[in-house]
Amino acid sequence: MQSLPISQSLYQRARSLVAPVFKVTALELVIQGLGFVIMAIKFRYFGATFMGLIGYFGALGELPSAFYSNFNRGLQRFLPTAAPMRRVEIFIATFFFQVVFLALFFAVLTAIALTIPKWAFWRSHMVLEGGNVGFVVNFTGAIIILILVQGVLSSLMSAMHLYLEVQILKLAQCAVQLAAFLALAWMSAGKLKGLWIYYWMMTGIIVVSSLYMASRAARWLKFKEYFAELKPGGLRLAIVSVYREQFLPYTLPKQVTSILAYVKENIAVIFLGHMGLLADAAVFNLANKMYGLPRRFLPGIVSMMLPKLVVLAETNKARFRSKYNDFSWAQFGLHIIAATALFAGIPIIRKLFHVENAPELTVVFYLFSANLVINAVGNANFNIIELSKDMRWYMLSVAVRIVVLVSINIFLIPRMGNIGATVALVISTVVVTAMQSWDTRKTELWDWRHNIWHFLIWIGVAAVWALLFLFFPGTYPLHF
Repeated sequence: MQSLPISQSLYQRARSLVAPVFKVTALELVIQGLGFVIMAIKFRYFGATFMGLIGYFGALGELPSAFYSNFNRGLQRFLPTAAPMRRVEIFIATFFFQVVFLALFFAVLTAIALTIPKWAFWRSHMVLEGGNVGFVVNFTGAIIILILVQGVLSSLMSAMHLYLEVQILKLAQCAVQLAAFLALAWMSAGKLKGLWIYYWMMTGIIVVSSLYMASRAARWLKFKEYFAELKPGGLRLAIVSVYREQFLPYTLPKQVTSILAYVKENIAVIFLGHMGLLADAAVFNLANKMYGLPRRFLPGIVSMMLPKLVVLAETNKARFRSKYNDFSWAQFGLHIIAATALFAGIPIIRKLFHVENAPELTVVFYLFSANLVINAVGNANFNIIELSKDMRWYMLSVAVRIVVLVSINIFLIPRMGNIGATVALVISTVVVTAMQSWDTRKTELWDWRHNIWHFLIWIGVAAVWALLFLFFPGTYPLHF
C-alpha cells in the first residue's frame, strides 16, 4: 500500500486522522469537562487545607501503583496480536507480578511502621481541624488494591478494542462523583463527614466498574477454557516465557520509568506537605491537576488506540508516518490552545477556587502552561519510542529527569515554595524532551525535523504569554 497522496486536502487528512477515534475523543472531552467541574466543587467544598490533605494522601497512595502500573501497558502492546492461549498466559503473568510487587510493598511498609514508628510519616496529618482523619489511611490502602484490579481489567478492554465501553464507564464514574458532591454541598455536610463519604464513594465506584469489566474480559479471553489447560508446571513455564520475551525488553524498563514518574508527579506535593505548607501543596496540586487534564487527554486516547497503532506501524510504515506527522502537529496545536486558555483564565480560576490570596498562582500557572506545551513534543517522541519495543533509552531519560527534578526541588522549594517546584518541573521536562527527541532522530515512523519547529514555536509562544505580566501587572503579578 502507498502512503497518503501529498495532494490530499487538509480536510480529508484531518478527517482521516480524527474519524477512527471521534467517539472516544468526544466522550473524553465530556469526561475531562466533568472532571474539571468536580475538581472545582471539591476545592470549594473542602477548602485549601483539606484539599492539601487529599492531595498529600493521594500522592502517598499512588506510590505502590508506581511499582506495577506499567505492566498493564504490556497487555495493550502484546495481546492484540497474540494467540488465544498466549493471551491468557500474558494476563496471568502480568497479574502475578503485580500482586508480588504490591505484597512486597505492603510488607516493607508494615515493617517500617512497626520497627521505626517515626518513619511512618503519613501519620503526621492524622488530626485535622480537631478531628481524627485516620480512616483516610485505611481507605487509601483498600483503594490501592482495588485500583490494581481495575487497571488490569481496563487494559484488557482496551486490548479488546472496546474503547467506547471504557469511556462510558469513566463517564458514569464522573457522573456519580458529581452527583455525590452536589448532594454534599446542598446538605452542607461537615468537612470530616464529607471526607468519609468521599472515600466510601470512590471505593464503591471502583468495585462496581471492576465487576462489569471482569465479566467482559473473562468472556473475551475464554479464561475458563484456556486456564484449565494450564497445569502447574505449564503455568510456571508460561510466566517464565512471558518474562523473558516481553517483560525484560519492554515492560520492566517501562516499569522502572513508572516508579520514577511517580517521583516526578508527587515529589513536590510530598515535600510541601511534609514541611507543613499544606496551602502551598494545595495550590501546586490544583495547577498540576488542572493541567493534567489536557496533558493526559491525547496521550490517553493514544494509549487506548495502541493496539491499532501497533498493527499499522508494523504493516504499513509509510501510511503510519503520514498520519503521525499530522497527529504531532494537531497535538502540539491543541496543547498551545489549552495552555493559553488556562493561563489567560487566571482571574476566573482565582474566583472559582477561592484562591484570591495566592499571588504566586500567576507565575505557577505561567510555568505550568510552558510545561504543558513542551510536554506535547515529548509525547510525540515517546509514542515512537514505545512502538520500537526498546525502552532502554526512555528509561535512562526519565532517570536523568528525576535526578534533575529532585536536585532542583531540594534547592528551590525551601526558598520559593510552589514556584520553585514548578521551575524544577519545567527544567526537567525540557531535559527529558531533548533526550527522547535525540533517540528518535533516525526513526522511519515520523519526520524528526518537526521537533525543531515545535521547540522554536514553544519559545515564541511563552514569550508572548510573558507580555501579560508587562501590560497587565494587576491581573498578572510577578510574585516570587
